[in-house]
Amino acid sequence: MLEILQIDGSMLEGGGQLTRMALSFAALTKTPVRVYNIRKNRPQSGLKAQHLHALKVLKRICDAKTSEFSIGTTEVTFWPRMLKGRNFYVDIGTAGAISLLLQNIILPAMFAEGKTSLTIQGGTDTFFAPTIDWMRYVFLPVIKKYCNSIEINVERRGYYPKGGGLVKIEIVPKYSIENFNDFLKKFRKENLPIVMDSQGKFNKVFCISHASESLKEKQVAERQAKSASKVIKENLNLDVDVKIEYSKTLCPGSGILLYCYNSGSIIGSDNLGKPGKPAEEVGKECAEKLLYEINSNAAIDKHLADNLIAFMALLPGSKIKTSEITMHTKTCVWLIAVSYTHLTLPTN
Repeated sequence: MLEILQIDGSMLEGGGQLTRMALSFAALTKTPVRVYNIRKNRPQSGLKAQHLHALKVLKRICDAKTSEFSIGTTEVTFWPRMLKGRNFYVDIGTAGAISLLLQNIILPAMFAEGKTSLTIQGGTDTFFAPTIDWMRYVFLPVIKKYCNSIEINVERRGYYPKGGGLVKIEIVPKYSIENFNDFLKKFRKENLPIVMDSQGKFNKVFCISHASESLKEKQVAERQAKSASKVIKENLNLDVDVKIEYSKTLCPGSGILLYCYNSGSIIGSDNLGKPGKPAEEVGKECAEKLLYEINSNAAIDKHLADNLIAFMALLPGSKIKTSEITMHTKTCVWLIAVSYTHLTLPTN
C-alpha cells in the first residue's frame, strides 16, 4: 500500500493553486495525499468556494475517500481510486472563478475512463484568475491533442461580484489510466515532447472584447478593443481581428483578451474592467501586457507556462521559453517532484 504523501500547503505560492494541483496529481497517479496548511499564505486561509467544489468533483471523478471538508478547511486527506468520466453540475454559488475549478479538473479528466461533461455556474471573468476566454483560446489549443476532444462553451458570462456565469465543458479522453506507469510508457511512446522555445513570426493579433448589455450604449467593448488595437498597430504593425460581445449578466462588467499564435508559439493577455476605470485604459493595459510578452521573445506567456508544467512532466525532453518564471510555475515544478518521486517512472 502506498504511503500517504504529505504536502505542506504553505510552501512557495502557498495559495489555492498548490492545493488544487496536489489533488489533481493525486487523482492522476492514484496516490493518497494529505494536504495541510491549505492557503496558509492568504489573508483568509482554508478552502474557498471554488476549491471546495473542485474537491467535490475530483472526489467523484476518481471515486475517492476523503476526510471531512467544508469552507475554511485547512487540511484534507484524499484516497483516490479509478478515474472515470461522469456528468457534473456545479454551482460555485459566488463569483468564484470557473477557470480555477477547471484547472483542477481538466488534467485528471483528460485521462479518465469515459467522457466527462461539466456544467459550472460561477465567475467567467474574475480578478486574480485566468479568464474563460484565455482558457479557451490560449490553453486548450496546446493540450487538445492529448485527448479525442475537449471543448469549453460559454453560455452566459459572469462578472464580479455576483457571478452567475454558465460554462459547459466536455472532455472525451484518448487514454485512460489503470496503472500509471503503464499509461506513462504508452503516452511517451505515442507523443513527442512539448517544444515551444522559439517565438517565430506573428501575422495577426486576435481580440475578444466583451461587456454587459447594460454597457452597450456606452460602447464599452468597442472602446476597449479600439484602444488595444491602437497600441498593437503602433508598436507591432499587425492587424487586429476584433470580435465584440455583449450579454445579459447579473451585474455590470467587461473584459478583453488579446492573443496571437503560430505553429510553435502562442501568447495571450487579458484584462478586466472595473467601476470608474475608463474602457480605454482597460484595453491599453491588456495590449501593453501582450507587448511585454512578445518583446521578451517568449514563445508562450508566463501564465501558460505554469499550466503546461504538468504536461511537460509526462513528456521528458519538453522545453518552453517564457517571459518569466512565476511563483506559480515554481510551485508546479516543486509539486511534481514531490508527487512523482515515489513512482517507478519508465525511462524510454
